[in-house]
Amino acid sequence: MMRIGEDTLILINDSTTQIGQMAFIYASTFAKCIQQTAVNEIASLSTDILTSLVERLQIQPCELLNCADPFFQKNLSKQMTTEEVAELLVAHPHLLKYPVALYNGQAVICQTATDIFKLLPIGTVAQI
Repeated sequence: MMRIGEDTLILINDSTTQIGQMAFIYASTFAKCIQQTAVNEIASLSTDILTSLVERLQIQPCELLNCADPFFQKNLSKQMTTEEVAELLVAHPHLLKYPVALYNGQAVICQTATDIFKLLPIGTVAQI
């Protein structure tokens, strides 16, 4: 099981998309170590890491998950615990709407690739 270190950025994305590729490139400008996990390999992460990620995002499930997906509409509730969201991502990774990242105890949803920079302390400049 992978441990979260302060210098490790965990990025869950679809590296076949432009936003996924750019988020990784931007993350590499400031993170010493990047643990990139493809959406279809989310199950390789521990449930603890996913739960931590969801808790740190402090958002409603539909902000992270594709609630318009027919599977979600038919089988799931918009009112879910963080543990249920983490378990859902492991079982149905295609429901992840955007890349997400965890770094230094903070998490961000990357609706745009540059959202990855929200993980930097204010006043920090990345080396692009």
